[in-house]
Amino acid sequence: RDLAALKGLPYGTILTTTAGKKDDRDGAYVYNLVQEAAVWSEKFFDSKNNEELQQLIRNSSSKKKLMVNCTFNHRQLGYTDEWLRRAIEAANAVGEDAERDFGNVWTSGSQQSPLSIEIMETIRDSEVIEPYMEISSPYGYVTRWYTGKHGVEQRMSKGHYSLAVDSSDAAGGDDISLHLRDITTGETVATGNYNETNLITFSEWLCEWLVRFNNVTLTVERRSTGAMILDYLLLMLPSKGINPFLRIYNKVVQEADEFPERLKEVSRPVTQLSPEVFVKYKKLFGFATSATGATSRTDLYGTTFQNTAKMTGQYVRDTKLINQILSLIIKNGRIDHPPGGKDDLVIAWNLSYWLITLGKNLHVYGISSRDILINNSLKQQENDPSRNYHDLEQQYLRTSIEKLVMELEGERDPYICYRIESKLRTLSQDLTEEDQQTLSLDNLLQNLKDKRKSNKFNRFSYY
Repeated sequence: RDLAALKGLPYGTILTTTAGKKDDRDGAYVYNLVQEAAVWSEKFFDSKNNEELQQLIRNSSSKKKLMVNCTFNHRQLGYTDEWLRRAIEAANAVGEDAERDFGNVWTSGSQQSPLSIEIMETIRDSEVIEPYMEISSPYGYVTRWYTGKHGVEQRMSKGHYSLAVDSSDAAGGDDISLHLRDITTGETVATGNYNETNLITFSEWLCEWLVRFNNVTLTVERRSTGAMILDYLLLMLPSKGINPFLRIYNKVVQEADEFPERLKEVSRPVTQLSPEVFVKYKKLFGFATSATGATSRTDLYGTTFQNTAKMTGQYVRDTKLINQILSLIIKNGRIDHPPGGKDDLVIAWNLSYWLITLGKNLHVYGISSRDILINNSLKQQENDPSRNYHDLEQQYLRTSIEKLVMELEGERDPYICYRIESKLRTLSQDLTEEDQQTLSLDNLLQNLKDKRKSNKFNRFSYY
């Protein structure tokens, strides 16, 4: 390596492997390397020189690593589907072995995925190998655009879009992740991951997004550094002539039915708003995770996650996002990423869907409720009356199960506990396959038994 560098020759480290198991030692090690690397793109060939190429790769990877994930399927390598079929037969590979060795699928061994096999396949098949990579100047941030044959500006000139950001301190650990969704189809339009950056610089760049695209509504996850990013936007957007209450998700709008006077106070032209009003209501901006209810992590990674996957799985497209979704496991009765894994893009993906499906008074942001998923093929199928009845029946089952779980949680009488458990098992049999997997009844009951033994009766819910 040193000699090649001195002579100006190519050098580096190449690790070659088929996909492995994410939950064993060796597989987890390589899988985490894959997750941290920049995804291969022909955009790299457009770099003016070696320095620009290295900077582009660092900006596209987690932790600014100079590492590229080059994952190619058989078609990209010039082989036909018939060749693949013969190769699998010759190797006598079946099931997960075939998926790992020939399909680039990282499996989870004995750990259970929260999604059904059908939905996972749909998500995996949605991958777009070569998105358009936009490098912002002068920030150097890389955005992966899925605008198809249309250019970015042409695509963004129509409709309305839900933009979500999961924040971090951007200091080499978790990424700041961004997900842009078309509200009419639910499809992924753009994604991005940013690490080791100045948070004020990132907030400045995010402000330019809202100026550049006036049909975008932003949701920022308020934990970690999200509050600081929001503070900066509340300071800068009014100077650009933009009323933050009309462009960023906030509880003044969300709770307008309960507190109409607050919305009336902030719904004036931004030039007529006092700077004090942004300070007064700044804590109401952003998605603040609660212990229970629609904004709880349990709900975001339960009902919202399942609905997002079901309704928009065919539109995920982004390789990094797909890998994060498919790496999720059920651990201790809840959905989580594997040790060393990431889920920041998944959170942004969930939030962009949460806004359009559970956000209230969306017309204040310029979003028409009639446009929500209007062009989504599954949504159109759901308008079938027979499907509506099925969905109502499933909702009734989920509600009934949640009530029984709450009863069981605080019950001390062994006989009554046995009766409740029997009812739970009977009801769970009528749930859909994906709901049964999310519920994971055996794990749930075991956790409740363990809590009962230790006399801890905290509220526990699987949704």
